[in-house]
Amino acid sequence: MRRTRTRLGLAALAGISATVGLTAPAHASTASPAGYVYYNNYGWPDQCSYYGNAGEQAGHWTSWYCYTEDPASPIAPGNYWLYVQY
Repeated sequence: MRRTRTRLGLAALAGISATVGLTAPAHASTASPAGYVYYNNYGWPDQCSYYGNAGEQAGHWTSWYCYTEDPASPIAPGNYWLYVQY
């Protein structure tokens, strides 16, 4: 009886581990457009735009854009990814 429970427990744990191991970070699963690379993420769209524009003005990159993963709400930040082109 104890062996059966142990085997069932290990089988369940292996299934959970396999499922968790297959998940990847969101930005790793989204391919960036040709020539652009992921730079950073921000909670608000104006932050993303500010840093994208500031980096372009400073000459750190030639082009940028913000990708909206999760839009912000009036009470909580979202998830905005800054992609840049050097």
